Amino acid sequence: IRAILQIGAVNFNLKSEPEQEALIRRLQQFVNALDFPVQILVQSRKLDIDQYLAELKLKRKDLKSPLLQEQMADYMSYITRLVEFADIMEKHFFIVIPVNPARAEKKGMLSDFLSYITPDDTAVEVIKRRNEFLQLKKEMDTRLSVIMTAIDGMGLLTNRLTTAEIIELYYELYNPTLARRQKFQSIEDLSVTS
Repeated sequence: IRAILQIGAVNFNLKSEPEQEALIRRLQQFVNALDFPVQILVQSRKLDIDQYLAELKLKRKDLKSPLLQEQMADYMSYITRLVEFADIMEKHFFIVIPVNPARAEKKGMLSDFLSYITPDDTAVEVIKRRNEFLQLKKEMDTRLSVIMTAIDGMGLLTNRLTTAEIIELYYELYNPTLARRQKFQSIEDLSVTS
């Protein structure tokens, strides 16, 4: 089981020296207090202004003055060129929190997956896995609480990603050029045909 938290950014360089030292100290305390593994992911991606430009187009249609419409078009063109040529990047910070069942340590991931899809599944095995899942979910909630409390103590915002947001994150990570041209659809809009 995995959960992913998106962490808000802070402009470290704008902090005073005592604030910087306090932030470093809190981060050090956080990392030293962890008694379970985590993965820290820093993602840099090209700034996506498509949504912003779409909003500007809507506002431009509402403008009555042709001069203002022309200025809005020039501004949109300028912003597009600026992002394209200046290669403006945005950073995203994530913490991946794992919880592994004890049996996952004993066998490989492939054999574990295959054991889940065997047709010889009994009702007892299904109930056993459900109870195991509920126990692991409790442990995940505890880990999330510990991490979110520590991060909030640093003055940073946390946001637990939903399943749809995790799928979109992986889509953009593994398909960066395609993701720029072909936007990820909402999960509700996707359909599976058999």
